[in-house]
Formats: sequence, C-alpha cells, structure tokens
Amino acid sequence: MRASVLLVLFACVALSAAQFCVNTPGSCLRLRGNPSLSGAIITCAPHGARLTSDGQQRVADGMNWRRVK
Repeated sequence: MRASVLLVLFACVALSAAQFCVNTPGSCLRLRGNPSLSGAIITCAPHGARLTSDGQQRVADGMNWRRVK
C-alpha cells in the first residue's frame, strides 16, 4: 500500500506533467499529511528524489500543494 502525502510545489522542478525532482540542495523536502504548513511531517524527501503527482492539487497557506505517491 502506498501512502499519499502532500508537498509544497515551489521546492520541486517539473520533469513532466506528473513527475517532479526535489530541488533542495543541502536539505530535504518535508512531505506533509495535509496541505498546510501546520500539517504533520510524514517524511523528508532528499535532494534529487523523484516524486510522482496523482494530479490532485490545492492552494492552502498561500502556497500550491500537490498530492504525491
């Protein structure tokens, strides 16, 4: 079973319409359970990791969020 999490889009570089590469040199991208800066951090994707979006997106806390798997 794959867990779905949400990420803040500005920290990624688009590889395709559904695939992104984490672009956070020297750090990682915090993946959250809800589209909010106060959402629980589930894990931290390292710089260079590839993530795939399922197409769902939402604006919250003034940021664009996409659900990834």
